[in-house]
Amino acid sequence: MKTTTDVYTYLFQQSPHKDFWLDYHTECGVYLEEHGEMGIWIKSPFLVTSFDERPELEEMFVKGAKSRWNVFKENHNLYMVERAFRQTYLLSYLKENARTLTKEKINELIIDLWEDTESPGNSKETWNEIFKFLTPSLLDRSELPESEFKIYRGGELDGRSWTLSKEKGEWFAERFNELYEDYLFYEKTITADDVLFYTNGRDEQEVVLKESSLFSLMDECA
Repeated sequence: MKTTTDVYTYLFQQSPHKDFWLDYHTECGVYLEEHGEMGIWIKSPFLVTSFDERPELEEMFVKGAKSRWNVFKENHNLYMVERAFRQTYLLSYLKENARTLTKEKINELIIDLWEDTESPGNSKETWNEIFKFLTPSLLDRSELPESEFKIYRGGELDGRSWTLSKEKGEWFAERFNELYEDYLFYEKTITADDVLFYTNGRDEQEVVLKESSLFSLMDECA
């Protein structure tokens, strides 16, 4: 059975596409992970796949990675980037290009990616940096009540994603309890001032809290 060292040696020294792999690794990074019977997986911004050195498969993988990488370099379409790497790429893109973009466009990029991200809480520090580019005052907040209102969350308390729907919050609590243990259901009362932004793009009536408001809620439960 091949080790990660064997695979790195093949990609960078023995593969007929070694020049591509070397350039790609230098620019984007190529990471290898062992997954037991599933073998070794290549994980990179424009390619995630199990390693297979059969010529026809490697040719297909290289062609696909090249195509997505080139499209991204031309128009910075984040959907060319593998999901696990999109937050990092958006943050880098905003740092380099925010001055040339409208605030509305920046908001659109951030919220579109947030809605596309499964479990954004796994990248809290990156999202905190991304949110520094957001302009909440330009976002639609018409769905938020003017007075105090209740929000709900199923999962760990320290997440910024809550919902206006009690039913949806309970659904998440049940979902996570099927996979893990001790996931709780929370109900809190807040005002619109506690909200960074609201989105219903996933039909979840999602309320994303300001970091300071989340800390206040956590202190209440301490």
